[in-house]
Amino acid sequence: MPNKNLSGEQLNSESIDLQELRERLRKMSDNELRKFGRAALNMCSPINGKPPRQVFLVQVAETRAELLRRQGFKDVRKHRSDHCETRPNF
Repeated sequence: MPNKNLSGEQLNSESIDLQELRERLRKMSDNELRKFGRAALNMCSPINGKPPRQVFLVQVAETRAELLRRQGFKDVRKHRSDHCETRPNF
């Protein structure tokens, strides 16, 4: 089942509106946020030897930052991952 939070526009675009993404993430329940994070992380898997697209790396980092924010970390920028290799706990 496709993740409704990964819109077609985001799947086909290399740019992302960070403010809009952060707002959507804040509105998600914890379960929805984890599901979104797992889907974004899955999209980071290399396909045919190509590196993951930046839009998915950003989604993973922002999802992780939102989870950390909910857990009480004040400076989430210290905990943001810029790469999918550091697997967040979704």
